[in-house]
Amino acid sequence: RRGSFPRRMGRHAAAAASRRRPRPCRALPGRAPAHAGLRRRGLVGWVAPHRVADERGHVHAVDVAFPALRLAVEIDGWAWHTDPARFGADRRAWNRLERQGWHLLHLTADDVLLHLEATLDVIETRVRELASAA
Repeated sequence: RRGSFPRRMGRHAAAAASRRRPRPCRALPGRAPAHAGLRRRGLVGWVAPHRVADERGHVHAVDVAFPALRLAVEIDGWAWHTDPARFGADRRAWNRLERQGWHLLHLTADDVLLHLEATLDVIETRVRELASAA
């Protein structure tokens, strides 16, 4: 982004510095291709990201959600789960979502990036299962 680094750093130094900074959660690899794939396949009823508040008022941002089906799709990568505290916090949030009746589908960023069509098949199959059970 323009203006993010002092001009004296130069363009190459600024690019190297931006690669060293941790990416924010919303910029993790895998999410954009998943969203594009869901649109391409014509799947409807999903939102991304989707905020869900639990019974205690804790809010968890779900990567992709099909709210009518209460299906939460989480796309995880190593960039976010960098320490045990974050890893544990995610697990506790997922447990709270499940207690509220949400169905969780866990994917890795590599699943999406390396096997997009197979991953979209998994999502689409789960959506159809939940829709037919409703």
